Amino acid sequence: MQSMNPNVYVLSTGFEQLYTTSWQHAISIVVGGKAEVIEEHPSVTIGCVDGPIPMPVKVRFKQGVFAGAFNRPRKPRKPTRKNLYIRDRGTCQYCGDKLTYENSTIDHVLPKSKGGEDKWENIVLACAPCNYQKGSKLLADSGLTLLNAGQARTKLMIN
Repeated sequence: MQSMNPNVYVLSTGFEQLYTTSWQHAISIVVGGKAEVIEEHPSVTIGCVDGPIPMPVKVRFKQGVFAGAFNRPRKPRKPTRKNLYIRDRGTCQYCGDKLTYENSTIDHVLPKSKGGEDKWENIVLACAPCNYQKGSKLLADSGLTLLNAGQARTKLMIN
């Protein structure tokens, strides 16, 4: 084969373009039986033991792959205690003490009784004494300061 690296279009079972891939990956899914070659390059071939085979230009999955499954955006992570523990690195966001998962509590910066919601920006990890001290008071009235403002957990935050 020539020293080129052409991309191959991968199509869904409904002939919708999903993505482009390398010719090596395209050949592997065809040989693996997951896809079939729809269009071949008119002049470029791939040399193999059994002789040259035509270079695929378009391959299509045989079954079970629809464009809707690929284009669907990921659902945002829910602010569960486990996700908060990971995001806040097991640290009380008021005093900075290290917490075990079992001893950690969830605190609403703007209390639910005052209109606060269960959103990433309003929920932090706290130790029991700090959570008790704050209670259902506003942050300014509780005498506590927030070390880090809440934000949604992303992949980059996991170390």
